[in-house]
Amino acid sequence: QPPRPAPRPPPPSPPHPSHLRFPLLLVATYNTGDLVGKWLPAPRLPLIGRYLPARVRLFGRGMLPVVVLLHLCFIPAFLLMVSKPPQLASLLKSDAVPLTIVLLLGVSTGYIGCMCLSLAAERGTTAAQKEMAGMVSSFALMVGLSAGSALGLALSNFIAPNAAPSLPPPPIT
Repeated sequence: QPPRPAPRPPPPSPPHPSHLRFPLLLVATYNTGDLVGKWLPAPRLPLIGRYLPARVRLFGRGMLPVVVLLHLCFIPAFLLMVSKPPQLASLLKSDAVPLTIVLLLGVSTGYIGCMCLSLAAERGTTAAQKEMAGMVSSFALMVGLSAGSALGLALSNFIAPNAAPSLPPPPIT
């Protein structure tokens, strides 16, 4: 009989997917916080409204610029998480810190965005003025989100131009 060939080694196993789950958990945490933040200033909900406060209003029109500037404090928090200074090494070992900061970012972003739209609609005295204020503030929100996304893309290409993988060129036919 001919000798049996040596058994093939098993294929290499893919990397452990736990490092792939954490970004998804961060996105889910942010989206959950954003939903909660948008829900806080809303009127009572039909089914569970009797168990929860009617609406949470932490600030008015006069405090809105201050709250938005305070919202910028998340930038140094994220920079500290990325740079991991030795003084905070023991605190930043846990995944709870980034999850908490992302949750707070989501709640505050959702709350501020919803309050901006609500406060803009309150300026009008007639139904037509309130409707116009709502449309203009929604349009301004979309312009701001688009401009922020474009600025973020430009900054990421400026800071690390070769960090993002590029698509292969299309085949020449």
